[in-house]
Amino acid sequence: MTAWQAYQDEVTTRLGTCFRRVETRQRAQAYVQGLLRSASRKSGWQLAEVNGDPMSYGLLHLLGRAV
Repeated sequence: MTAWQAYQDEVTTRLGTCFRRVETRQRAQAYVQGLLRSASRKSGWQLAEVNGDPMSYGLLHLLGRAV
């Protein structure tokens, strides 16, 4: 494991403690990982696609309305 991968794992672990629900935690972690990937554009639709989600509604909910 490289230092970058270890740091990324640490960030996603810390981020996960901020969310009570498992689904929200997983979306937040996927969002951060999507931002770190080499997608040409990083809008909600593109990040959802890069993360393997067929629709971006879950990601948009996380960014706009999730507690």
